[in-house]
Amino acid sequence: YRGTLRVSSTDGELRIVNAVDLENYLRGVVPAEAVASWPRAALEAQAIVARTYALARISGRASAPVHVRPTTADQVYGGVEKEDERTDAAILATPGLVLRYRGRLFPAYYHACCGGGTADARIVFNEPTLPLRGVECSYCRACPRYNWSFRISREKLAERIGVPGLEDVRPQGIGLDGRCEQVVFRRANQAPLVMTATEFRRRLG
Repeated sequence: YRGTLRVSSTDGELRIVNAVDLENYLRGVVPAEAVASWPRAALEAQAIVARTYALARISGRASAPVHVRPTTADQVYGGVEKEDERTDAAILATPGLVLRYRGRLFPAYYHACCGGGTADARIVFNEPTLPLRGVECSYCRACPRYNWSFRISREKLAERIGVPGLEDVRPQGIGLDGRCEQVVFRRANQAPLVMTATEFRRRLG
């Protein structure tokens, strides 16, 4: 890894943080989030988006011990092992370039596979000012995660999402992008609980 490693102890656990400057951080992110053999313009676009996302996260977590997580929770970061001269060139070709909306940085959310369409950022992230609108997509049909399924027992589901006494789960409302907007939980001897689909996904993991 470039930069330094900072090791600290919190509540009996070790925390190891890689402290690295932004441009060197991008050298480990862009080839992990894109494919180095992609066209140069695509790699440059990825560099700009990754830089914007990182700066938006840093500004929102200024006092946090970790600004950006190295996984899909933020951006995948592979360190020196992931670096590639083609993605390095794309980063060098876009020095300091970021995306702004009305003069301000915004978290430039992106993904590997949308399953045929994206959702409005205001619905998914509860950020009404973001200029990211849902669109149909025909580019990721070959992605292995274009369609997928997941099974979980009712007991395990109740435990993960924190809804004891769960008896039934029903999707409710379909948005313009075809996704469920809410999930209704029926519980023993209690009124139904309504949760946004986004919150349900976050709790489920």
